Amino acid sequence: MKNLVIIPRFEITEKVNYIYTFPIGVSYIIANIKKNNFPLDCLNLNHVSGKIKDILKNYSIEKYDNVLLGGLALDFLNVKEVINSIRELNPPAKIILGGLIISTETEIIFNALNPDIAIIGEGEITIIEVLKCIQKKENLEKIKGIAFKKNGKIIFTEPRKFIRDLDSLPFPDYKSAGLLEQIGKMEYPLSFVLKETPRIYPLITGRGCPFNCTFCFHHERKFRIRSLDNVFEEIKRAIKDFNANFLWFYDDTFALNEKRIYEFCNRIKKIRIKKDIKWICQLTVHNSSKEILRTLKDAGCIAVSWGFESFSSPILKSMNKPITPEQIDKAIKNSMEVGLSIQGNFLFGDISETEDTYKETLEYWKKNCKGQVRLNFIQPYPGSTIWDHCIKEGIIKDKLDYIMKNMRHTVYLNMTKNMSDQKYNNMKKEIFKLRTKHFMYITPEKIVKVKDNFYEVIAKCPFCNKPVQYNVPINNKTYYEVLCACPDCDLIFFIVSLLRKFEVLNYNLLEPLRRNYLLLKEYFLKQKELY
Repeated sequence: MKNLVIIPRFEITEKVNYIYTFPIGVSYIIANIKKNNFPLDCLNLNHVSGKIKDILKNYSIEKYDNVLLGGLALDFLNVKEVINSIRELNPPAKIILGGLIISTETEIIFNALNPDIAIIGEGEITIIEVLKCIQKKENLEKIKGIAFKKNGKIIFTEPRKFIRDLDSLPFPDYKSAGLLEQIGKMEYPLSFVLKETPRIYPLITGRGCPFNCTFCFHHERKFRIRSLDNVFEEIKRAIKDFNANFLWFYDDTFALNEKRIYEFCNRIKKIRIKKDIKWICQLTVHNSSKEILRTLKDAGCIAVSWGFESFSSPILKSMNKPITPEQIDKAIKNSMEVGLSIQGNFLFGDISETEDTYKETLEYWKKNCKGQVRLNFIQPYPGSTIWDHCIKEGIIKDKLDYIMKNMRHTVYLNMTKNMSDQKYNNMKKEIFKLRTKHFMYITPEKIVKVKDNFYEVIAKCPFCNKPVQYNVPINNKTYYEVLCACPDCDLIFFIVSLLRKFEVLNYNLLEPLRRNYLLLKEYFLKQKELY
């Protein structure tokens, strides 16, 4: 039985692309399949140019019995193209689909993509049982956590409990998934403070989230963590096997308890004696004391990603976010004082948003944030409370249509209960205007190609006026935006092309053109489906 894992493209392109968030989940799946001695090949389509159908044909897709793939709802069109190509080139192959794309709106996505088997939730254990069942030609109904069709009807089996002992899992198989091809070529904001080319290694130290914010999809609220012994064994392998010099922790919550933060920092400092490794993590504003932040910085952390979302108490409550404006203020001010760059957003358009609440957040932002916190809008993602609200209120009338055509675009929906469309649009315009006024968008004084898609960029920090030099990945020299951090003052800003700067400065003016472009794109997608 021959098995193939396909990693779909994360952009709609036919070119090689290395600038994307590397998929940890599928790398764990690959590792566990190999641990259980199933033969397995891997194909990362992001690293191959050409049309999907041609790539699969050249890869001899017809020789595989089972093809495994997954993704997010954002990846729907790319996943659909892969599945359609497999069906045409290798009709007998069993297609096994996993990831959030199928775990949220399972029935709708199943009918639209028509896989043979859907894996719902965590898949490391489930996929082994599925492959054994296929091999022995046994009944799929005994396997927990899957869906499949029987006599034209989708059968859902009993849900599978989540993996409690994360240390029991093998480390993710990044080599098979293609990290060696990507590392040193991928982009992550703020990694450019490194003197050498950033070699970014992604990892998680835990799964799940104890909170229940309305804009997130939650499998479960149980927060599970790996032992630090297990984490540091992986970090040592990352340095040895990938020459990693930058750790990117994907965890929604890097640590809830302070003791774990201090222990991690003490252990990473010992590694940094031999290897000057930098890192970035996500924390909640509950852990934002100066002592903690200084400890993080001293241990090589260059930035913390915070979940701010709003500076209005009623909106935080509506989002079911258990934090206060006072805690947000403390996190922002302490980060700046300590010298840790800030990654964070204020999100607008919550169900309970009003003129008063959004202006309250904007007033705080203008006075205190120095353009260090980004301004964005809440998006309805499948499985979230806000998604359910949009369906119930008829704001999203067709789930599949929205996933297919709007998920990848900044289509801002008025999901509020108390704001008219006119007031909502006025809020949008005000936010776009403030972005151009308070965010720092600068064009480089010099930009020279070094190799591949890497450019040496020389500019002046707009805050301290010190000269800065970066070696950054840029796919298109005419149109690019790179988020950077000044190595002297630690504040972040954007280095952009002239075309991108024009777009930023004239966003409100260009907004109607962008909407018309999306309408045209939708029209041509419909024509493609018809023919």
